[in-house]
Amino acid sequence: MPSCMVEFCKNRTSTKSRKQEDLEKTVKITFHVLPKNNIRRQLWLKSLQLDEASISKRPVVCSLHFKNEDFECSSFSRRLLPHAIPYIIVPNDICERSIDTHMEIEDKENSSLNLNLSLDDGTTSKMQKTDKSTEMNVSYVNRGTSVSPERIFNCPKKIYQLRKLMHKMRRKHAQEVRILKQRLQRKSTKIASLKVIIWKVKKKL
Repeated sequence: MPSCMVEFCKNRTSTKSRKQEDLEKTVKITFHVLPKNNIRRQLWLKSLQLDEASISKRPVVCSLHFKNEDFECSSFSRRLLPHAIPYIIVPNDICERSIDTHMEIEDKENSSLNLNLSLDDGTTSKMQKTDKSTEMNVSYVNRGTSVSPERIFNCPKKIYQLRKLMHKMRRKHAQEVRILKQRLQRKSTKIASLKVIIWKVKKKL
């Protein structure tokens, strides 16, 4: 199950993610093996800022890291030209199509934590904590931060910035949820102790 060897690109030949499946509704993704010819191989690795030690045993690059003119197309097939060199960033023509069709930013309400506590004397205390967080689900062509050998593609850079923001927000949300759970656990322990004390006091009366 080879996956694209470009850093942060998660496109696979099989067991595809939902984002990849959505993207392939408009852009056909193909996979191309790292050349065995040493000169071409080193050109690919240099352009992708990789080395032999960092790649897998079956290194492939998905077609999103090539430009349209890098392919020779016919009615039945599409062949990568020998001089083609992949880029870390995705070419503009693919990026624009993918953003227009597939970028969705949704606001979701996550994690509603409720705690209903009843004491023996008939008093009910209800504690409710709702944590609202914005989770950005972005469908896009994966990755691009570096400058290509020919030009800068601004579109993938914006996508990468959104991806970093999404990752940061998810980490912050996960941390807030952990803190809330810890607080609830401490309160539950404290209330359990109070219930025992109340029970003992009632027993003495």
